[in-house]
Amino acid sequence: MPPINPKRRELVKGIGWAAPVILATTAIPAYAGSQNTTKTLQGKLLLGKSCTTAGAGTSVVSLDGTKEVYPTGGLWVGGVKTTDKITNATITFYLPTSLGSLAWVNTRLAADPTYVPLWSTPKVDTTASQRSGYTAYTMKYSGGWTYNSTDKTYIAEVPPKFTAKISYATCTSSITAYSTRSVRVNGTVYSFNRGPVTI
Repeated sequence: MPPINPKRRELVKGIGWAAPVILATTAIPAYAGSQNTTKTLQGKLLLGKSCTTAGAGTSVVSLDGTKEVYPTGGLWVGGVKTTDKITNATITFYLPTSLGSLAWVNTRLAADPTYVPLWSTPKVDTTASQRSGYTAYTMKYSGGWTYNSTDKTYIAEVPPKFTAKISYATCTSSITAYSTRSVRVNGTVYSFNRGPVTI
């Protein structure tokens, strides 16, 4: 079937217009815990792209954690107690260097200037583990966590949502991404990697 608008192309994968790529959608043990406790990092962040020839700077790549909420979406730490302290949550994602150095925009802040950002804007991170042919972008979470006693889970109260402009030429090509998620529980770092996934 021909596209409805031949000048605009949005990649359709997974949920809505984006592909679930950055965080795991099923439990992934980040650490083999003592006897009865295994801490896990879980959640879903959607990576998508919208390609258009409408004008320079109108094609975008996006990161969105707002499409679904717990337990099918969002970000959370499992296998924890209410007394555990969750800190230093970060997500580092890797996109091809061919996209150039991306300037990310918090779309919530752009829509509402009174919004207080709880995820830092993704920045090029030269201190992160490097991957040949890719640029690492890291964002950090400074918001609160809600405890679910039934699931023994701490859930991040605010998911991230960002976009960055890319050229139409790079947008129409396949974009492959990787990611690393990290969090501290009582001072101990837990992390896992995801990828490659192509949009």
